[in-house]
Amino acid sequence: MAKKNEIKDLVIGLNEGKVEALRSLHTKYSTALYRACRKLFLDHEDAEEVVQDVMVSIWEHRTELRSDLSLSAYMYTIARNSALKRGRSKIMYFTIENYLRDTRIATVTNAEEEFIGNETAQIIEFLISKLPAKKQKVYIMSRIEGLSHVEIAKKMNLSIRTVENHIYQTNLFIKDKLHLDVFAPLLMIYPCCY
Repeated sequence: MAKKNEIKDLVIGLNEGKVEALRSLHTKYSTALYRACRKLFLDHEDAEEVVQDVMVSIWEHRTELRSDLSLSAYMYTIARNSALKRGRSKIMYFTIENYLRDTRIATVTNAEEEFIGNETAQIIEFLISKLPAKKQKVYIMSRIEGLSHVEIAKKMNLSIRTVENHIYQTNLFIKDKLHLDVFAPLLMIYPCCY
């Protein structure tokens, strides 16, 4: 990069607080520092900001610089640490952003599903209350209590075919009253809907 005497003069100029020394240092090292940052997978803006971070750090610690130590190694160390810090910050930012987005979506989806489910359950409960007593009991035992057709048939002293028929007719009744073809499969998939 720069010759030893040039670097020594730059360090002395920095120690004395000469802004021109900082400008010269920036001119000599900024491109190489930028490339090093890009190799660390930083985008253009972040790489430029890291170069500026290095220059600010050099200026802030200018009185502590020693001409017998490697200025370039010192700058690359600052650049690497700044790049790693930015990388960690970005990872944390995107992790939090993704978590919040996913949580927001899940919350909205769950709230909508809960609202729709509650409304639908109330409608179905109302419709079931309009059924004849025997059909009501068969449907509740099947869909709410989760009993099998055989168990319902034994408890109510009915044939299995009669139980199946009651459930089928009740599903048709509910589907017809809801006027939505969407609810028929839902009644089969989610039998405990209220």
